[in-house]
Amino acid sequence: MSVMTALSLIGLDCFPHNSGTTLIESLYMGVPFVTLAARPSVGRIGSMMLAGAGHDEWIADSEDDYIDKAVALASDLEQLARIRAGLRGELEAGPWRDEAGFARRVEQAYREMWRRWCADEA
Repeated sequence: MSVMTALSLIGLDCFPHNSGTTLIESLYMGVPFVTLAARPSVGRIGSMMLAGAGHDEWIADSEDDYIDKAVALASDLEQLARIRAGLRGELEAGPWRDEAGFARRVEQAYREMWRRWCADEA
């Protein structure tokens, strides 16, 4: 991939509501994504996804910060190319693709809910 190709591929989250599926699929395809954190609850999914993917640095705290983060990503073409080359591998190795771990956590949550229900019935 040429460095110029990398320039055109940065995801910019919309607001006040934001992406969900588009964001995670973009990350999986190697496209870094900038989101704005300070929004109503439905607008925080982008922050949750980026934090889960280990990229808090792409979560902006204000609209000015959002612009700064997007410009910073677009301004360092070599870094952007490195990000694009490694992003899918990061996701594959991280919690987003830990299906067995997710199943264990869900099972544990069900057990805890059952214990609480049984304790309330006693």
